Amino acid sequence: MLLEREDNLIVIPATQDLEIGDRLIYLLHDPKPTLLKRLSGARHIKSLSLEALPEIEELPLTVRGIRD
Repeated sequence: MLLEREDNLIVIPATQDLEIGDRLIYLLHDPKPTLLKRLSGARHIKSLSLEALPEIEELPLTVRGIRD
């Protein structure tokens, strides 16, 4: 996940807890992590190529505990 935290952009794993004030910038799930396999030394991996994402899902953000 790419987050904005305290005016800094940081990359964290999806398993890490979010903090109050964090802003989610980008979340990507790759069901076939070719880059990870290649970096780990796996053999017979085809060369990497850029792929267009089929769609970007926008989720509504809700804030709990704030009242007008």
